[in-house]
Amino acid sequence: MEEAGAIIHRCKSCDGNRREFVRARIREHGLDAVYEMITKASKSDFLNGKSRSGWVADFTWLFRPSNFQKVLEGNYDNRTNNYNETNNHQSSVAGNPTNTVTGFVVHRAKN
Repeated sequence: MEEAGAIIHRCKSCDGNRREFVRARIREHGLDAVYEMITKASKSDFLNGKSRSGWVADFTWLFRPSNFQKVLEGNYDNRTNNYNETNNHQSSVAGNPTNTVTGFVVHRAKN
């Protein structure tokens, strides 16, 4: 994680629940998926405290089943400005705002 500039704290002890969390994720997803999740987490600005709240993910949070899946699916990947610029440009041309979460154009109902 350090290679990617992550500030997520490195796990110093993997006993008890932590060990079971890791074993369960390996059984469910395979070892390659565990490496992929760690790589994605280390590159995620949000998971590394670069957000308004400054919250930083920890080992236990990352290996919980629902959180592991979300990181693996890319829910915490950094977003590119190109996507938002394209949608904002389209919405200004059409006169309808774009939902920044879904990317869908919101059409206003005509009275």
